[in-house]
Amino acid sequence: MIYMTFLHAGYYDKNIMPLLSILNLVSISILTLNADDYFQRGLMSLNIAFLEVGLRMTLDSHLPSVGYQIKMQRILNFFFYSILWIVLESSILKFLVENEICSISFTRKIDLVMAIFLLCNQLYLHLVYVSFHRLRQTAHDALKESYDDRY
Repeated sequence: MIYMTFLHAGYYDKNIMPLLSILNLVSISILTLNADDYFQRGLMSLNIAFLEVGLRMTLDSHLPSVGYQIKMQRILNFFFYSILWIVLESSILKFLVENEICSISFTRKIDLVMAIFLLCNQLYLHLVYVSFHRLRQTAHDALKESYDDRY
């Protein structure tokens, strides 16, 4: 039974997490649009958010029900929060541009800082998840070796 759990975990690590990481990178790339293009920025971000919610619900239905969040679920939450943060930032920038509080060129600088921050966050989350995966793989190998030694 333990072996099957690790097989399923490996499936998510190799298929689901990279897909969600790429979706999150695509949502960060939305910041390349001008702040005047709020509707397009918001629409694309929310479409990606809805896709992530659908994948997350499907993923959660296949995971065992426990009283806490596993690391993968926490990382997926942070991916989702970053998309919502992009929508919020886009809303604020659109408001500032419409009310002539700041210029488009200044919003480009804010977008650049935001993109760098979100990319660093994405890298951090990836490293946290990969290091956890390596620890789990080491434990799996030890369990398998122990099992093979007994039988």
